[in-house]
Amino acid sequence: MMMGSATPAPGELKPIASDEALDAELARLGEIERTLAKLGTEKAAAIAKAGRPFEDKATPLQTEEVFLRARIEAYSVANRERILASGKKEAEFPSGKVGWRMGQPSIEVAKDLEAKAIEAVKGVRGWYKRFVKVTEALSKRALGAATPDEKKALAKIKGIVFHEAKEAFWIEPAGGELATRPEAAPVTSDQ
Repeated sequence: MMMGSATPAPGELKPIASDEALDAELARLGEIERTLAKLGTEKAAAIAKAGRPFEDKATPLQTEEVFLRARIEAYSVANRERILASGKKEAEFPSGKVGWRMGQPSIEVAKDLEAKAIEAVKGVRGWYKRFVKVTEALSKRALGAATPDEKKALAKIKGIVFHEAKEAFWIEPAGGELATRPEAAPVTSDQ
């Protein structure tokens, strides 16, 4: 049974000799998978526990940050004309800057109304080609459902390749969860 931590070199992989040996290796594989899953859970718990003190320190600072940003923005909006002298877009203070910038325009097309909007655009001469994107794509589902003769003809078209289904090997070790063992009773000086 291979239990080392390193993957064997191609020439070192020896075949399994019997069904019993295969069963033993399946059992070991199941044990490894369960141990790795448990280690992953323990790692996540340790990371969460290690991060908790930092999150506890950050939470009041994040709350204060939101409060300060809101106060600074409210003051700046109320005093915008005065602090933005001569058409500037930002005001500089000893401890930082405040300002306004124009965002990019955006367009929203409601998904539930897109079909109706396309129909409306089609009704105006010259708009369909300008404002409606038409895409074409081969349907893999339809290609897969083609008759054998159609598949032969389609396979002659450059860019279309039919691949036969391939058998894939899989391994599923038995015995999902680790059994929980009862803890031993504490030893006292009376015993």
